[in-house]
Amino acid sequence: MAFFCGTAVFGMGLLMWGVCHTDKLMQQLNDMDLIALGTTILVRYLFFLIVYLIAVEIYANVFYAAGRKSMKRQYRRLKHLGRLYDEQENRTTPTGH
Repeated sequence: MAFFCGTAVFGMGLLMWGVCHTDKLMQQLNDMDLIALGTTILVRYLFFLIVYLIAVEIYANVFYAAGRKSMKRQYRRLKHLGRLYDEQENRTTPTGH
């Protein structure tokens, strides 16, 4: 999923750059080396994607660790609450019969 999002973000950025530099691109279109341009775009895309995927992985791990810690804390609280309920039930239940 992150790969597709990263690709979409890069594509939108490339499109915005192209729109902002349309005049310059049109003037230099005949003189451009399209293979070099394509190679440059591909290298920048791969670099962007690698950095983006690493950032997403770090964010996901931090988010997962925080969620796991929160769930452990919630589980401890539920266990404590269960013990309190058991103690309350034992106090109100008659033990003789």
